[in-house]
Amino acid sequence: PMDPREIAMFARHGNLVTRAQARGGGLPDISIDEAVRRGRWVAVRRGVYALSAFWEQLDPHGVALHQARAASAAMTRPHAMSHDSAALEHGLAFWTPSPSLVHVTRPDVRGTRTEHGVKHHLAPYPSWALVHVGGRPVLNAARTAVDLAREHGVPTGITACDSALRAGVTRRELEAVVAAMRCWPHVTWAREAVDLADAGAENLAESLARILVLELGIGRPE
Repeated sequence: PMDPREIAMFARHGNLVTRAQARGGGLPDISIDEAVRRGRWVAVRRGVYALSAFWEQLDPHGVALHQARAASAAMTRPHAMSHDSAALEHGLAFWTPSPSLVHVTRPDVRGTRTEHGVKHHLAPYPSWALVHVGGRPVLNAARTAVDLAREHGVPTGITACDSALRAGVTRRELEAVVAAMRCWPHVTWAREAVDLADAGAENLAESLARILVLELGIGRPE
């Protein structure tokens, strides 16, 4: 049987607990290691844990989201969740043909690099582009949609921008983000995605269907 104090501790921390938080809750290292060894807890990342019962019921979307949250919780350097990881936090519906890494944007990293499943991006962001979701630093939905276009290409960008518009982001906000990226890599993909975005697409499937019509070259659908 689960200790109700453990259940309460995980609930307080959004279902993910760091080793430091567990110690602060009165659990010594030997108890933490025993919980993992016996399978009550699962190590999502080094030093970040979830209850096995919670982890096993997650769908792939939930797994990716909590892996990103765990990576953020484990980082000690200033950062913001960005790209795919920020899109998951904002609930944006986006399409990508490749498995998603955890993405963070850092002002202090030298060049973009990938380490231990986390892609660290060097890219500045203004203070207004940073929001907090569940206590985690996340780039806002407009910046995230545009970053997805630059990272994965126009089709992904269109789906993300459609979703952002449905969520209340204005076209002017998307255009302002793109304008600030004048010489950034793949900004032309982002410009095209914003131009073709349409809040009238009610879901991801409608966005993909509109992209198909555009690719067929029979006109711009409404």
